[in-house]
Amino acid sequence: MPQKTIVVVDYNTQEVPRVLDSLTEFYDVLLIAFNRLPDISTPVRNVLALIVLCTKPDEEVLGNVMTLRACYPDLKIVVLSPQPTTDMVTQAVAIGADKYLDLAAENLRLTQCLQSYKKTKTIPSVWWSSLINWLMPKRLSTLPLERHKMFNPEPIITSIAQYLEPKEAPPQYKNHIQVKFFGDFEVKINGHLFVPKTNGLLLAYLLFNHNRPIHKEILMSKFWGDNVNDAKNCLNAAIFSLRKSLAKQTAEKTIVFQNDYYAINTDDWHIETDADLFTHHWEKARALFRTQGATEAMETFQNLKTLYKDEFLPNFSHEWAIGRRDEFREKYLQALNLLCEHFWKTKELNQCIDYCLDILQIDDCVEPTHRRLMECYKILKMKDKTVRQYKKCVEALKKLNISPEHETENLYLSIVKG
Repeated sequence: MPQKTIVVVDYNTQEVPRVLDSLTEFYDVLLIAFNRLPDISTPVRNVLALIVLCTKPDEEVLGNVMTLRACYPDLKIVVLSPQPTTDMVTQAVAIGADKYLDLAAENLRLTQCLQSYKKTKTIPSVWWSSLINWLMPKRLSTLPLERHKMFNPEPIITSIAQYLEPKEAPPQYKNHIQVKFFGDFEVKINGHLFVPKTNGLLLAYLLFNHNRPIHKEILMSKFWGDNVNDAKNCLNAAIFSLRKSLAKQTAEKTIVFQNDYYAINTDDWHIETDADLFTHHWEKARALFRTQGATEAMETFQNLKTLYKDEFLPNFSHEWAIGRRDEFREKYLQALNLLCEHFWKTKELNQCIDYCLDILQIDDCVEPTHRRLMECYKILKMKDKTVRQYKKCVEALKKLNISPEHETENLYLSIVKG
């Protein structure tokens, strides 16, 4: 029998490579960033489990589990996070997670869990009808909830009910929003440029998360701190201002509010963002690289260069923007490094040099890239460029108060001595 596919939801964690390495030996694994779900590129019948990796157990995990369960009611969902609290485990299991494991200590249990799923039959969808009754507010009132880790049952109940109803054909969108996150933040509404004078970061956050609603408490805490009254007033004023500005561009409602959740109105608007497109190419390239090798993945990796003209929201200093900026930069640098290694191995030195220079333009302290450039120049008999590259490396590392590694020094000496 063919191996089952496991979808690992990349939820901003450094543990993804470790978990992937432990799974790829036995399973066909797809790595999908959460904002690309539910676009799984393999038939659901071939998916054994959805694994959600997260850096810390917080209220966003609940929202993600709710969305996944609504989209994939018959699939197994396993959540992994370091040191999950009892309350978080209780709530996550109550809204649809099949297992909640400790990311640091339960690799064996994850393996056992997946093995057991191979032997079980698919859960009949009628089970979800009983879950709706089980999730009614009377039952949920017994769950221990903290103030800032709020859980609203209505969205999951509504989503499940909608899932069980006959599906209509997808709407033909007449309205389009195009968003540019890399470089200056730009929004085009039906082809017309819209630049918010105020509250641009809030709009960027909602558009970036256009695939899922955001609880008002999360917005208040993220952008206005812990003073509940002030934060509530600030959020209301900011949403009012954005809606007023957007109303001058279109008569269609753009920001909607329901059950204490704010969201972009994806019923009437088709949203396209360069961040989503970047993530799509990144995921596709990684999958090709793992399954078919470097050559098949190169073209998709090269598509990232056309999108990453500048950093993610470079004009915003908020911690959310900085975190996403670092995440996209790291992915882009990884892609460039894979391109460099590919062209080095295929002896296409001019292409290798181009991508090395791209890396150093982003981060000039990457010593292995300086060294790779020196090796390319050495083979091409460009001794003067080799020497200059070594000096650039020394100057860049001075900013970090470190000296070049012995490998770099030895390469330089070998070139100088001819």
